[in-house]
Amino acid sequence: MAESDLNDVVMVTPTAQGGRGMTAQWDDDVHHALHAMLEHERHGYYVDFGDAATFATAVEDVFVHAGTFSTFRGETWGAPVPADVDLRSFVVFSANHDQIGNRATGDRPGGGTGRRRANPPCRRPRPPSCCSRRSPP
Repeated sequence: MAESDLNDVVMVTPTAQGGRGMTAQWDDDVHHALHAMLEHERHGYYVDFGDAATFATAVEDVFVHAGTFSTFRGETWGAPVPADVDLRSFVVFSANHDQIGNRATGDRPGGGTGRRRANPPCRRPRPPSCCSRRSPP
């Protein structure tokens, strides 16, 4: 399993064809697009992500930056995935060890980094434990 932000199929291209020969690669762009769209986070490498069209691009084309300008990097980045590349080589996720581990507080999607709240207030009367993460006594 390759981890690369090059947005280039070189990681999953066989070594006989000049690639690195990995079986699969994390598709970070799907994560970034989903995270930015749900959490409304737009700083760092999330700056070019966050709308439905970008999410669709990530899901359909693998790489959002496929020879396009990356605001985060300040340059043109990546390359399109050729039609002959097996798209099953790209693994998608909403959160993985790396994306959670690279965050200062280890927060996860829906964990309140943006406008959403992980623990919304109760909307109707219930025992106080309904909104608590602690188990009732």
